[in-house]
Amino acid sequence: MNVVLMLGGLLLMAIGTAEIWRWAGGRRMSKTEKACRGQAVVLVLPEGPEDCECLVRCAGERLLQGGDCRFVCVVKDPESREIGLRLRERYRGLEICGPGELEKLLGAGL
Repeated sequence: MNVVLMLGGLLLMAIGTAEIWRWAGGRRMSKTEKACRGQAVVLVLPEGPEDCECLVRCAGERLLQGGDCRFVCVVKDPESREIGLRLRERYRGLEICGPGELEKLLGAGL
């Protein structure tokens, strides 16, 4: 029984070590100067006020974990706009716009 537990522990340690190496390699690759120089944009399109908060919070938390992106939420109604404006306090890079304003942003090169 002790041999089985020791083998299981060794297996878990090996998996953990491999994951650490994979994580460190990914971080190193994303920080190199050879990385692409474009700009990423996260575009959130909620259907209504019920979806707005959830979608903005999900995308915002992902960006807080390690994303240097532009964060745009396209709202269709005043209620969703109010929710987005309140969430801008938590997610500083969040931009709120309507469908017509999005066309202007896209026309200006976003």
